[in-house]
Amino acid sequence: MFDMEALILVLLLISLLLYFTPWLIGLNRGVNSCVGLFFVNLLLGWSIIGWVGCLLWAVCGQTRAQDAYWRRVS
Repeated sequence: MFDMEALILVLLLISLLLYFTPWLIGLNRGVNSCVGLFFVNLLLGWSIIGWVGCLLWAVCGQTRAQDAYWRRVS
């Protein structure tokens, strides 16, 4: 049997992981201004619109690698 406190801790960790998924994706992709993405996700992620907006920012946002490419090309 699971201890109730351990179950609550596991559920809390899973919830935090899901809540900060957009920031983790942006961090993994190397999105510009990951700090901004983190704070927007922290403050507005509780709303569905804010969380989806952060997810779009993380998935579609310009990365440092793209910046380097465009600096090299131009």
